[in-house]
Amino acid sequence: MKIAINCLSAKIGGGITYLQNIVPLLIKHDNKNKYFLVVSSVVGREILGAIGPTAPKPVLITINTDNILFRLFAEQILLPLVVLKNKIDLLYCPANIVPFLAPCRKLLWIQNIDPFIEIKGESMLVKLKMKILRAMTIFSMKHSDAVVFSSDYSKALVLAALAFTVKNVRTIPLGVISRNFRPEPRSVREDYILSVSNISNRKNYDLLIRAYSKLKPEISRKYRLLIAGRIGKNKLKDYIDEMNRNGLNDRIIFMGELHGEELYSAYKKASMFVFPSLVESFGLPLLEAMAAGLPVLAANSTAIPEVVGNAGELFDPTRADDLANRITALIENIPERMKLALRAQQRAELFSWENTAKAVLSLFDEILGKMGPK
Repeated sequence: MKIAINCLSAKIGGGITYLQNIVPLLIKHDNKNKYFLVVSSVVGREILGAIGPTAPKPVLITINTDNILFRLFAEQILLPLVVLKNKIDLLYCPANIVPFLAPCRKLLWIQNIDPFIEIKGESMLVKLKMKILRAMTIFSMKHSDAVVFSSDYSKALVLAALAFTVKNVRTIPLGVISRNFRPEPRSVREDYILSVSNISNRKNYDLLIRAYSKLKPEISRKYRLLIAGRIGKNKLKDYIDEMNRNGLNDRIIFMGELHGEELYSAYKKASMFVFPSLVESFGLPLLEAMAAGLPVLAANSTAIPEVVGNAGELFDPTRADDLANRITALIENIPERMKLALRAQQRAELFSWENTAKAVLSLFDEILGKMGPK
């Protein structure tokens, strides 16, 4: 049978990471079905590059979507035409929205729970965007044959907001390739605190910077704060102004978006990892940091405790002093850092992209099996 994967929403961060890891494994382990990828040109090249040279190549269908309005048009109008033309049996949509008119079975993955959580102080434009995405997500769930969530927290949150029952619902955790992040036996940690995420108000970096400014001078002089992730120019200017006011402009470094070996290296050399986010449906950087054997400090919010388990310490994401105290305590307590680092690596081993792909393939079989033979 024919399976199409809607990759149009993947532009940055976790969406790209997900597709680069899951698509090659689906193709590797599935010798029964033919795959079609609906992509933008750049993402298509990145996904194809992740597929091994001996694996069968999927059919690539490119639709360049320069903005969110055209992407929505492409998903709701052009994608159903692609499904019809290619006689697709199952359409896999891993980013909250399915094309309502697509004449095939549909599997939906809710990767973004932002529309179901309100954050104080956001602009009217952001609030309107969230309301639209919330409505489209709920409507998509009505038009799907199965719905997947990355965490039990996300599943409970979204299902509680519905006025109807979704019959086929699963939790499938995301994964990590631990060997990519694991330091070499003789590698040496450097004196910096790392945080990784594309940066927005919901990622709570204002609190992280305030917490860092509260550290003892001898700690902030020794340990820099490195932040990796995409950030808008206006937000970066705000942070730089605040850093200058606190005399930290040479201690806090925004590294931009990192990929591949640059990203792996940033994890491998760090002393600890801090994740201050207010809203996460899962939190892939947590797995990456744990795989790298980093002691983890993470916000006690949304799905984060579910992912971290006992492998890290949780802090109040509204209190900069709580985070500052926990950073200080870990830096000054080497045995505790080593204990958390060991727990982190052990917990990361519980999550793999192989397991994620096999769970998705099982769901493919279940949905396609209900169609009967062609």
